[in-house]
Amino acid sequence: DARNLKAHEDLPRKADLLLLQCLDHTLIGEGVLHYLQHLRGTFVAETATLIPAAGVVKGMLVQMRTGERHGVDMALCDAYRWTKDVTAAHLRPEQFTQLSDVFDIFVFDFATATPEPQVEHMEVAIERDGIVSALVLWYDLILDDEIVVSTSPFVPEERALCYGQGVVYLQPSEVRKYVSRYVRK
Repeated sequence: DARNLKAHEDLPRKADLLLLQCLDHTLIGEGVLHYLQHLRGTFVAETATLIPAAGVVKGMLVQMRTGERHGVDMALCDAYRWTKDVTAAHLRPEQFTQLSDVFDIFVFDFATATPEPQVEHMEVAIERDGIVSALVLWYDLILDDEIVVSTSPFVPEERALCYGQGVVYLQPSEVRKYVSRYVRK
């Protein structure tokens, strides 16, 4: 655990390179921002290269219906699976119906990002009629000025990062194109 490092004892000089690998399906769920806060300044030189340099958490509102399982219509159960937790998933586009455009939720510059909560209010335009039942999250990792890798469900499996996506199941709500807006506070 990098938070147990002692300056000058465990690392005799400040590092010129910091490679972050404590990532998960939400980008920050494994505590990467806490690790960064601890390491920057004390263990990492101000001019150090951080890989990845930044991350963008993206999302979209989708319809994900349970449908039929073993000959039984399970759609009525959808109303009971909502949760505030982010569930790890490896989604394919045929598993959901996209109801909103893709939108940026958070942008993290790892050279300056901190673990303090960010309160966001956003309105998301609905682009298709349906029943919003989930928020699908993924992220793009900006490794440097040229290389971006992603956990997007739209990236071919052989090119996607192994972490998959996050799904937040919502209380199902009927929406109409351009009329409804789903607001997150």
